[in-house]
Amino acid sequence: MLVEIRGKQNEETLITTSRKVAEVFEKEHYNVLRDIETLS
Repeated sequence: MLVEIRGKQNEETLITTSRKVAEVFEKEHYNVLRDIETLS
């Protein structure tokens, strides 16, 4: 499973993926997915 994450900053749309978040923060992808689920 891959989650696309969207946000806005100064009228600019920002997009990343859960896999990229895991890579940048040096976390396991499944842990990032778990944490995203708890936000819902």
